[in-house]
Amino acid sequence: MSYLLSIKDTVQNVADAISAALNMAICIVDDDLVVVGGTAKYRELSGSVLDTNCIYRKVLDSKEKLLLTNPGTNELCRPCRLFNNCPETAEMDCPIIMDGSIIGIISLVSFDEEQAGNMVRNKEHLFAFIERMAELIVSKAKEKQKTDELALFARKVEAIMSSVQEGIIAVNENGKIIHINPSAEFILSIDRETYMGKDIEGLIPGAHITSVLTEGKEYSDIEIDCTAKGRSIRLISTIKPFSSGEEIKGFVVTFRPYSEFSKLAFRMMGNERKYTLDDILGTSSIMAQVKEQAAKAAGSSSTILIRGESGTGKELFARAIHSQSSRKDGPFVTLNCAAIPESLLESELFGYEEGAFTGAKRGGKPGKFELASGGTIFLDEIGDMPLYLQAKLLRVLQEKRIEKVGGLSSIAVDVRVIAATHKDLEGMMAKGEFREDLYYRLNVIPLHIPPLRDRKGDIGMLADSFISKYNHLLGKSIAGMTDEAARAVMSYPWPGNVRELENAIEYASNMCTGELLGVEHLPERILVRLESGASAAETEDIKKASKELEKNIILDNMRIYGASTRDKELIAKKLGISLSTLYRRLRR
Repeated sequence: MSYLLSIKDTVQNVADAISAALNMAICIVDDDLVVVGGTAKYRELSGSVLDTNCIYRKVLDSKEKLLLTNPGTNELCRPCRLFNNCPETAEMDCPIIMDGSIIGIISLVSFDEEQAGNMVRNKEHLFAFIERMAELIVSKAKEKQKTDELALFARKVEAIMSSVQEGIIAVNENGKIIHINPSAEFILSIDRETYMGKDIEGLIPGAHITSVLTEGKEYSDIEIDCTAKGRSIRLISTIKPFSSGEEIKGFVVTFRPYSEFSKLAFRMMGNERKYTLDDILGTSSIMAQVKEQAAKAAGSSSTILIRGESGTGKELFARAIHSQSSRKDGPFVTLNCAAIPESLLESELFGYEEGAFTGAKRGGKPGKFELASGGTIFLDEIGDMPLYLQAKLLRVLQEKRIEKVGGLSSIAVDVRVIAATHKDLEGMMAKGEFREDLYYRLNVIPLHIPPLRDRKGDIGMLADSFISKYNHLLGKSIAGMTDEAARAVMSYPWPGNVRELENAIEYASNMCTGELLGVEHLPERILVRLESGASAAETEDIKKASKELEKNIILDNMRIYGASTRDKELIAKKLGISLSTLYRRLRR
């Protein structure tokens, strides 16, 4: 559609105004010779396309104004089909120029000699007047063009906001909602029309209206709790004001459910918390050696193979090494090779292309190696990886490139590999169940995590930490263990290692209703061990570790209640011992 046709009503109004002022017929055509507006007989021709040989074609080509006398016999009119038979006596044509391009013509037409004479005599004034009218039309055309551009931009913005997964709510300077996108409707379980024009605080309390509108303050990734249809939703939100000049005109709230961020963080990073070697509890000499080795490994880029029984904390060490490495700002991605069906393991590791197999997602899916690029991948239970995938993993370690399932080309990845297993890989190699070349690629830096039974001196510290943890989670105020419970904990061999110890403390914390964990609160398997007795060597170890545990319990209580004589009397009473016994145990 031409510029003039887009403002057809305005063009017709201009034609009527000129005709009324000058008492002449008016014809206004666009650059396609379509009659857009006119008076007299030209009004009836509105929408018609004029002959391409008419005089208007010359004006369109030259972009020059034209005064035509004797139209029927003028040589300029020879190509016209009405040459020698034209009813007009004179014609004044003025081009309509917008941004250097001609978009139409305003034509004054006379049909008698008197009008023709007036036109010739007053041509300067008439041309000046028509040019002003042409400028008016141009200004209206530009206004319409700008309006159309803004409308198109608004539709594009609407399409973008409708397609994004984040909820988006726009608010005006009065805190009233002016836009809600479909994702916001879905996340908040609301109907858009119900809340349009309403206060944002009524939908999302804590949107910081005052500070945003008066101070122009921005908020990024803040947690906001709101209620929608009776259910509580926690959102991660960003709030940004928008302004006209220096005047704030409103703000935009973007948000997603907190649960989605947790899932994304778990998928991408394995866990949002970053662990360091200092977070790994244990002061025994054997643990000190392991931590020292891990610290050295963190400074390297070589692959690491962590060995140890189930529950010893292999993944915790892997996380700590990553957090203290040069890759700490990159992702930490985990994959348990034993937890994924063999048929899916390859696509989980390396990803797949669209159409790679039945049920494959549109666009494909990145694998763990691709997600971990720039960071660390932790391959737990590496001993459970099938042989054919061991060969592919070996190639990735050698070439630092992956090939997706169904892919035709390889992708470069920058990943440090930390693997772990509780299996006897050497025995598996002897049986042909684990590739020897892969073993040496993985076992560049070996790290052995000792079982809990080999570091009994750490049991007290670990138990104390777990008591504090479950006090917080369960709303308890357990101060420690009785002597008998401490001896039971120390005598047990903990085949499940630290994981089993935590399980036992969690169980006991649930069973305990007082201030001390008693032997009666412990899981039955520990009580059976206590009743069966222990060897002399074990008994001596237990005594030493029990004394350390008792001392830790007393010190923890002193941190809570204080260290004055009166505080110590209270602690002794809570622990069921005399004040002198408390002092004696502290001296030990």
